[in-house]
Amino acid sequence: MKVVLLCGGQGKRMFPLTEDKVLLKFLGKTLLEHQIETACQAGLRDYVIICHTGNIKQLQSIAAGIQGIKVEFALQKNQVGIAGALQAARHLLSSPVIVVNPNDLFEVNAYKNLLAAGNTKPVATLLAYEVKEYFPGGYLMT
Repeated sequence: MKVVLLCGGQGKRMFPLTEDKVLLKFLGKTLLEHQIETACQAGLRDYVIICHTGNIKQLQSIAAGIQGIKVEFALQKNQVGIAGALQAARHLLSSPVIVVNPNDLFEVNAYKNLLAAGNTKPVATLLAYEVKEYFPGGYLMT
């Protein structure tokens, strides 16, 4: 199973700290490196990184520094959302994939549970957590 990492957008809301959230360093590593390491702990080794012209060289350099993984790159020429990103990578997505926004960190168990589900044919799995107070980030209701 491939992990598709959505790195083709621009972090306009992070300006002036960064223009690219996945390259933001946290505890000495970029968010992208943290995300790949977490997925690797679950046994995932195949990646598709969707990038844009402004970050492709940096992302290629980061990926080259991580041993034991296979990475393919897709260039998203226009930042038109997740559907546009997946459209740019469609030629690399012939098998089941896990689509990940590398800005969001989550635990190894999230990957392990997706892998354990096997071929039960989920259309989508959305990871979330319960909040006790207002948070301006969107909400799920069950």
